[in-house]
Amino acid sequence: MRYMLLLLIIIAHASCAKTVVVLYTYYEKPPFIIDLKNNIGLSFDLASELNHFAQNYHFELVYLPKQRATNKAIEAGALLWVNPSWVNGTNTQTFLWTKPVMYDRELYVTNDKSLIFSDNSSLYNKTLVGVRGYHYFNLNELIKQGNVLRHNVDNETTIAKMLANKRGDFGVMGLQTYSYIIKQNPEYKNQLYILEGYVKPFTRSIAVSSSSPAIYQKLIQFFQSDRWIKLKDRWLIHRDDTAQLSNR
Repeated sequence: MRYMLLLLIIIAHASCAKTVVVLYTYYEKPPFIIDLKNNIGLSFDLASELNHFAQNYHFELVYLPKQRATNKAIEAGALLWVNPSWVNGTNTQTFLWTKPVMYDRELYVTNDKSLIFSDNSSLYNKTLVGVRGYHYFNLNELIKQGNVLRHNVDNETTIAKMLANKRGDFGVMGLQTYSYIIKQNPEYKNQLYILEGYVKPFTRSIAVSSSSPAIYQKLIQFFQSDRWIKLKDRWLIHRDDTAQLSNR
């Protein structure tokens, strides 16, 4: 009888076991990750909301450098907040792609209210404050030629701080990141400006391993749900609200 009871417990436990799904990301910047040690940020909240939404699965967030995160997601799981043009593996044999889940835009941010971007020559003799290790493809040639100087810092939050303190002329960051930084540091509203004339919009999606079609379908359902709408309202700026960041 005791062995029968133990067998029933094992069977019941197995029937309740959840499939673990790893959500990989290589973005350690706001709003995606605010505090990696304390699990704060949109990416952690996404995993939490998915665990409530899809109760047969257990979603875990893992932060890794870009290439490792991409390779791991190809094997199994999902890669968060990416665009097909950034990832080697846009065909369906590698990834299943959700529709865009958020709007974003690359910004040139400056502390010079009078500075306007007409072409790259507008940035000559300026100092770029950039994140160490990041490749700014539109600016690499200017930096190589010595037309733009580069000063490296650890993250986008430090970019904003350096510019506000006049320790550089401009920086590069995404709209969603800039919006979060401004909300957390309202004093920057009168110190930093979006450089007019430079427009580079893009979208972010979720890339799911092609070996996980059931997980892909579950994510599709989630991004059509009210849970995602509420999560977006909490963390993200909507495309129609971007004008509120302009203070020129």
